[in-house]
Amino acid sequence: MATTKIRIMTLKVFRAADFPDCTNGGASSKFDRIDVIVDDGFSKEVDLDDAPENLFKLEVMSIGPSKSAHLVPVRQPSGVVGPMMGGNYATTSDSRWSRYVASQLGPEFRFVATCLPIHDRFETQEMYDALTR
Repeated sequence: MATTKIRIMTLKVFRAADFPDCTNGGASSKFDRIDVIVDDGFSKEVDLDDAPENLFKLEVMSIGPSKSAHLVPVRQPSGVVGPMMGGNYATTSDSRWSRYVASQLGPEFRFVATCLPIHDRFETQEMYDALTR
Protein backbone atom coordinates (compact mmCIF):
# COMPACT_ATOMS: atom_id res chain seq x y z
CA MET A 1 0.00 0.00 0.00
CA ALA A 2 1.92 3.00 -1.33
CA THR A 3 0.22 6.29 -0.62
CA THR A 4 0.68 9.34 -2.80
CA LYS A 5 0.02 12.93 -1.81
CA ILE A 6 -2.45 14.52 -4.24
CA ARG A 7 -4.43 17.76 -4.38
CA ILE A 8 -8.22 17.47 -4.35
CA MET A 9 -11.36 19.56 -4.25
CA THR A 10 -14.58 18.23 -2.80
CA LEU A 11 -17.66 18.70 -5.01
CA LYS A 12 -21.32 18.30 -4.13
CA VAL A 13 -23.25 15.70 -6.12
CA PHE A 14 -26.58 16.80 -7.63
CA ARG A 15 -29.25 14.22 -8.49
CA ALA A 16 -32.73 14.58 -9.95
CA ALA A 17 -35.18 14.31 -7.05
CA ASP A 18 -38.03 13.01 -9.20
CA PHE A 19 -36.13 10.57 -11.41
CA PRO A 20 -34.68 7.13 -10.62
CA ASP A 21 -30.94 6.56 -10.42
CA CYS A 22 -29.44 5.78 -13.83
CA THR A 23 -25.83 5.23 -12.75
CA ASN A 24 -26.21 1.44 -12.50
CA GLY A 25 -24.70 1.63 -9.01
CA GLY A 26 -22.10 4.28 -9.83
CA ALA A 27 -20.26 6.17 -7.10
CA SER A 28 -22.43 9.28 -7.47
CA SER A 29 -25.46 7.22 -6.42
CA LYS A 30 -23.73 6.37 -3.12
CA PHE A 31 -21.93 9.57 -2.15
CA ASP A 32 -23.26 13.09 -1.64
CA ARG A 33 -19.75 14.47 -2.22
CA ILE A 34 -16.89 13.39 -4.45
CA ASP A 35 -13.20 14.33 -4.39
CA VAL A 36 -11.66 15.45 -7.68
CA ILE A 37 -7.92 15.56 -8.38
CA VAL A 38 -6.88 19.15 -9.20
CA ASP A 39 -3.73 21.28 -9.38
CA ASP A 40 -4.64 23.71 -6.58
CA GLY A 41 -6.66 22.07 -3.85
CA PHE A 42 -6.44 20.47 -0.46
CA SER A 43 -3.69 17.95 0.21
CA LYS A 44 -4.74 14.32 0.70
CA GLU A 45 -2.84 11.05 0.84
CA VAL A 46 -4.36 8.17 -1.13
CA ASP A 47 -3.32 4.83 -2.51
CA LEU A 48 -3.92 5.37 -6.23
CA ASP A 49 -3.64 1.61 -6.87
CA ASP A 50 -6.64 1.14 -4.57
CA ALA A 51 -8.28 4.57 -4.96
CA PRO A 52 -11.35 5.46 -2.92
CA GLU A 53 -14.60 4.91 -4.82
CA ASN A 54 -15.45 8.62 -4.56
CA LEU A 55 -12.14 9.84 -6.09
CA PHE A 56 -12.62 11.33 -9.56
CA LYS A 57 -10.63 13.17 -12.21
CA LEU A 58 -11.58 15.67 -14.88
CA GLU A 59 -11.60 14.32 -18.42
CA VAL A 60 -11.61 16.64 -21.43
CA MET A 61 -12.86 15.48 -24.82
CA SER A 62 -12.51 17.24 -28.15
CA ILE A 63 -15.48 17.01 -30.47
CA GLY A 64 -14.36 18.71 -33.66
CA PRO A 65 -13.38 22.26 -32.74
CA SER A 66 -15.34 22.09 -29.46
CA LYS A 67 -14.26 20.74 -26.09
CA SER A 68 -16.28 19.13 -23.38
CA ALA A 69 -15.44 18.23 -19.78
CA HIS A 70 -16.86 15.61 -17.45
CA LEU A 71 -15.84 13.71 -14.33
CA VAL A 72 -14.75 10.06 -14.32
CA PRO A 73 -13.85 7.79 -11.40
CA VAL A 74 -10.17 7.04 -10.88
CA ARG A 75 -11.06 3.45 -9.95
CA GLN A 76 -12.86 1.78 -12.85
CA PRO A 77 -13.96 -1.82 -13.24
CA SER A 78 -12.48 -3.90 -16.04
CA GLY A 79 -14.35 -5.93 -18.63
CA VAL A 80 -17.26 -3.51 -18.91
CA VAL A 81 -18.37 -0.66 -21.17
CA GLY A 82 -17.96 2.84 -19.77
CA PRO A 83 -17.68 5.19 -18.12
CA MET A 84 -20.75 6.97 -19.39
CA MET A 85 -23.20 9.58 -18.12
CA GLY A 86 -25.42 8.31 -15.33
CA GLY A 87 -27.56 11.43 -14.89
CA ASN A 88 -25.78 13.14 -11.98
CA TYR A 89 -23.71 16.33 -11.85
CA ALA A 90 -21.18 17.84 -9.45
CA THR A 91 -19.81 21.29 -8.64
CA THR A 92 -18.54 23.53 -5.86
CA SER A 93 -18.70 27.26 -5.21
CA ASP A 94 -14.93 27.36 -4.63
CA SER A 95 -13.53 29.72 -7.29
CA ARG A 96 -10.44 27.54 -7.72
CA TRP A 97 -12.72 24.91 -9.30
CA SER A 98 -13.91 27.17 -12.11
CA ARG A 99 -10.34 28.34 -12.74
CA TYR A 100 -9.15 24.73 -12.87
CA VAL A 101 -11.85 23.64 -15.33
CA ALA A 102 -11.16 26.66 -17.56
CA SER A 103 -7.41 25.97 -17.46
CA GLN A 104 -7.99 22.38 -18.63
CA LEU A 105 -10.29 23.43 -21.48
CA GLY A 106 -7.99 26.18 -22.79
CA PRO A 107 -7.87 29.97 -22.98
CA GLU A 108 -10.97 30.27 -25.18
CA PHE A 109 -12.98 28.86 -22.25
CA ARG A 110 -12.28 31.60 -19.72
CA PHE A 111 -15.91 31.66 -18.64
CA VAL A 112 -17.33 28.16 -18.47
CA ALA A 113 -20.10 26.37 -16.61
CA THR A 114 -18.52 24.20 -13.96
CA CYS A 115 -21.42 22.01 -12.91
CA LEU A 116 -20.13 18.98 -14.78
CA PRO A 117 -21.70 15.64 -15.70
CA ILE A 118 -20.46 12.63 -13.79
CA HIS A 119 -19.62 9.67 -16.02
CA ASP A 120 -19.73 6.82 -13.51
CA ARG A 121 -22.08 4.36 -15.22
CA PHE A 122 -20.60 1.04 -16.35
CA GLU A 123 -22.44 -1.75 -18.16
CA THR A 124 -21.71 -5.27 -19.28
CA GLN A 125 -21.38 -5.61 -23.05
CA GLU A 126 -24.70 -7.50 -23.13
CA MET A 127 -26.50 -4.73 -21.23
CA TYR A 128 -24.95 -2.08 -23.47
CA ASP A 129 -26.03 -3.94 -26.62
CA ALA A 130 -29.58 -4.37 -25.33
CA LEU A 131 -29.95 -0.72 -24.33
CA THR A 132 -28.45 0.80 -27.50
CA ARG A 133 -30.48 -1.06 -30.13
